[in-house]
Amino acid sequence: MWRAWLTVLGLTILALVALIEPDGSLRLRIDASSEVLIDEPELDEARKRRISNELIAMVSVPDAWTGADVRAIASLATRLQRLPGVIKAETPFTTRIPIIDGNQIDVATLVDRLNQQPEKSREWIDLTFNEYLMRGHMANLEAQAIVLRVTVREKREGQVEPEQEARTMISEFLDGQSRYTGIMSGAHLVEEAIGEQILRDLGLVLMLSAIIIPLVLFASFSGYLAILLPILSISAALLWTFAAMAVLNIPITLVTAVVPPLVIALTLAYSMHALLSLIHI
Repeated sequence: MWRAWLTVLGLTILALVALIEPDGSLRLRIDASSEVLIDEPELDEARKRRISNELIAMVSVPDAWTGADVRAIASLATRLQRLPGVIKAETPFTTRIPIIDGNQIDVATLVDRLNQQPEKSREWIDLTFNEYLMRGHMANLEAQAIVLRVTVREKREGQVEPEQEARTMISEFLDGQSRYTGIMSGAHLVEEAIGEQILRDLGLVLMLSAIIIPLVLFASFSGYLAILLPILSISAALLWTFAAMAVLNIPITLVTAVVPPLVIALTLAYSMHALLSLIHI
């Protein structure tokens, strides 16, 4: 019997070593991207075709846009455009818009028009927001929010994440200007949100299991040992499973997130079955 306990103890120690980094962090990864759901040949082909990602920021003001607001957003777009890895940064204020002026069609950006005729800033801003190509696409119908679209190249090995730099610059701009409010979206942001939700759901499952399972065991068995052994079995099974995933470099994904609840259910069912068999003997 003591050999079995020593084996369990040794496996548990190895699992802890495999799972925990020297700095105390976990080696287990979380991958919330949809790439895990795609077959490897199709994934390689999709990666070859995909050369860029888009980061979308919606910036709004409490009342109406002014010439100072237009210049501030245009300046932000210019600084974003200069970041390494950024292909382009688009806003309604830096996009060339055709406007009919008498018998001529004037094609220019709103910033250029404001610089040329600052006394007509209100008129130019209203014309821009009423432009068919902008209204409902790059600006909302109430003319209080505009879209800042940043196209960045895919990160390459050894390079700084260009999208992260763009997100940081936009966040600093919004935090430093109390007049503006904004939200950001993009494929990577969605993946991060899904990853956080996976962690929250797993934490909730483990917490509820830690509460409900002892109650079920207490209602089923009278001895403390009969309650403690299944709990230890479940804990060891979860630890070994997570350690094996870390060693094999298998991340927690939308698919593998069901593994911990499955391990808990199977281990609990087998433990109760084994205990009932021993009681009947």
